[in-house]
Amino acid sequence: SYFVEWFGHSSFLIQSGSETRVVTDPNLDVTPGIAADAVTVSNDHITHNNVGAVSGDPVILRGITFRQTWNPIRTTVKDIAIVNLPSQRGPAWGTVANSIFIYEMGSLCIAHLGNLGHLLTPEQEKVLNRVDVLMTPIDALTNLGFEDVVKVIEQVKPPVVIPMHY
Repeated sequence: SYFVEWFGHSSFLIQSGSETRVVTDPNLDVTPGIAADAVTVSNDHITHNNVGAVSGDPVILRGITFRQTWNPIRTTVKDIAIVNLPSQRGPAWGTVANSIFIYEMGSLCIAHLGNLGHLLTPEQEKVLNRVDVLMTPIDALTNLGFEDVVKVIEQVKPPVVIPMHY
C-alpha cells in the first residue's frame, strides 16, 4: 500500500505499493538514517538539501544545478517514475530556480511544489492536471501568499492537498 510520512518543512517519505522509498527535500530536522531508494531536492536551500541525512545509498535527484538553474529529470526508480518541471522561488529570491517534482506509481500521481513562488503557467497547469496529491508550501512568507496558494490549488484541482513548509 502507498504511504506518505511528513518530517517537517518540505520533507516527506513517499513509499510505493512495492515499498520503493523516496525522500523529498530532506531538511536539518530529518532524522538521520531514514533509508530510501532516491532523494529529490527541489531547491538548494539548506532546509531542502540535507541529502546526507538519508541512508541506504539513494539516487540523488537535484532539480536545480549548483548554479541555481533548472536541471531536467526524467527517470524511474524501481516502480516510481519521477519527472520535474522548472519554476521559480518567490519574488524575494529573484530568478532563483525551483523544481516541481512529480512522482507516478501505479495509478497514483503526487506532485511536490518545492518553494514555488508564482502561479502556475499554462504549461505547468496542463502537466499537473492529473495529480492526485498536491504538496504545497503554505508559509506565505518567502513563497506564495495565501490567496495565491488557493489559486494554485484551484489550477490543479487535486483530490488531496497536503500543506507543507510551515
